[in-house]
Amino acid sequence: MASGFLKIVSAGVAAACMCAAGCVTAPKGHVGGSVPVVPAEGGIYHTVMRGQTLWRIARMYGSDVDRVASANNIQDARQLEVGRRLLIPGVSAGPSPVILAADEDFMWPVKGTVVLGFGQASDAGVNKGINIRPHHDHGVRAARSGTVVFLHDDFLDFGPTIIIDHGDGFLTVYAGAADISVKPGDIVARGNTIANAGGRAIHFEIRRGAVSQNPFFYLSQ
Repeated sequence: MASGFLKIVSAGVAAACMCAAGCVTAPKGHVGGSVPVVPAEGGIYHTVMRGQTLWRIARMYGSDVDRVASANNIQDARQLEVGRRLLIPGVSAGPSPVILAADEDFMWPVKGTVVLGFGQASDAGVNKGINIRPHHDHGVRAARSGTVVFLHDDFLDFGPTIIIDHGDGFLTVYAGAADISVKPGDIVARGNTIANAGGRAIHFEIRRGAVSQNPFFYLSQ
């Protein structure tokens, strides 16, 4: 999706809310590999475990996902191999003992193959999310619990578009789906089916406020 789509959707979200009330090779952390240098502000290292996302790791230490990504030269979190050592900058204590609820994590909205990644260029411009072509299961699911705040049957030729507000500054965008099964104001749980892909690629964005995030930082591999 072009950057223009993000600007237009932002306007749509604002209206809906009123009515309703990017490649640098990452250093390896394996034995013999390089690790990032601890900056003057200090920091500690975290060893990546299976199933952890950059988003979850940052939250464990009370840090910011973009800050952790920048400190480790990560622009594609598919580089987040199990066993890799990540620098958590500006942190002096271990991870929080607080157990994060499962529904705080983001899940893949569609089971399929990424055909256009975050930041990649296409005829429509620079992609602000990821485009996923479904496999056998064409169900489109809410990536996280929240409230549907925007719905359009054919949003400026981008196809049916749904936006879910997760209540903590994050929103997710689902474009190109069919057979929409939700409406504005509906509260959905993580994993609830909200539409059908209809065999087409689904455009998916994770946004923090008006800023599109790299979905790979939030989705497990």
